Amino acid sequence: MFPERFALGALHIATVLTTLAAIGVVLIFVGAIVLRMCRGEVKVIGMHIVVIALALVVIWGRTGPYSLS
Repeated sequence: MFPERFALGALHIATVLTTLAAIGVVLIFVGAIVLRMCRGEVKVIGMHIVVIALALVVIWGRTGPYSLS
């Protein structure tokens, strides 16, 4: 539908928003883990940890030494 030239990364349109969104996801899911632990629902924390790990990979990919941006 859209040619490659319209990709957000190629045009560098607000690519910093990706990093900010990933930071927000990490903060929300850390809060969710704390809430689950307070409620005693420790069995369901695994998926939260997976989402945090994926968001950290996005943050590292955007700001790390081998930045994709």
